[in-house]
Amino acid sequence: MRREISVIMERQGLDPALVYAFNQTGLIVTEDSYNKLSSNNLKKWNKAIDAYQTKQPKKNKCETIFEALYEEIPSCLIAFGYFLEKEINKSKPKTSSKPYDYIYFCAVKTFKTFKSIMYLLKEDVGDDVLLLSRSMYENYLHIIYVKETPDYIQNLYAQAGIKQGTHEYLKTSNGKEDRSIIVDRKTLKQYKLVGNFKMVSSSPYNEDKQLFDDIYSYLSSYIHPNLHTKINYLEQNKYTYHLSSDFHESVQNVIFLALLILDQLSSLDGITPQIRDDLRTIILRVQDKLLKLLSAKPARSSKLAKLLIKRAKLLGKDI
Repeated sequence: MRREISVIMERQGLDPALVYAFNQTGLIVTEDSYNKLSSNNLKKWNKAIDAYQTKQPKKNKCETIFEALYEEIPSCLIAFGYFLEKEINKSKPKTSSKPYDYIYFCAVKTFKTFKSIMYLLKEDVGDDVLLLSRSMYENYLHIIYVKETPDYIQNLYAQAGIKQGTHEYLKTSNGKEDRSIIVDRKTLKQYKLVGNFKMVSSSPYNEDKQLFDDIYSYLSSYIHPNLHTKINYLEQNKYTYHLSSDFHESVQNVIFLALLILDQLSSLDGITPQIRDDLRTIILRVQDKLLKLLSAKPARSSKLAKLLIKRAKLLGKDI
């Protein structure tokens, strides 16, 4: 019977220390009943709790810093929600501006993706978090490109016209489609699409350009079947879907990308000083914890880690 109750307690998500103490003593103790225990039972209970704590491995510095950063995941979501509620949904002349409208679209898309990521982190599915992180990264690239090249919004609307039937891909002389050029069926005006590398090249931050190849290829390796990630699906040389993988890397990268996007939103022209200040308060607080983690990790000497640190240091700074 004790074992069955222990399983139920574990499934309910009770503190492992309480489950352990129950297994050792047979006692179920709550905040209300704790002070009502007999001196003998109180001694047994406290001894069991102490024994559990003694058995737990001590956290190293990196783990402590990681936990502090992980606790900021909800703060990032709240920051996106705050921006959407206070800025996007307010009736302002600039909301009719197509470049702004597209940036807002990217912000809403990021908010929804981030909510999905929070669920995956809760379920300890780190590798799929990295898969969705590439979507966040591409949102960031689109935001910076449209901010720097607002006329490109016409090309993006032309791309949407493919599905609506108002536009089509350019037909080459051999009858094949050139998917980099879109043609308006009515006016025959042509619109050229640009790739992610072209977008990142427009960034005012040189660090973005330096980071692109490494972070894009890293995140892409989780989208496509890539043997580099095979180890995440093996346990004792057998395939498994239970194995937790890349949790720390996932949290680190998704927070880094969230801060990049929030930083861009906070620097939009016309944003109210209050919203800008509120967003940057969150950005700078989380940035501090992110930099501490990146600097403390054993992998800090890797090329990608160095680039992440270099770019993260620029968060909250106007260029």
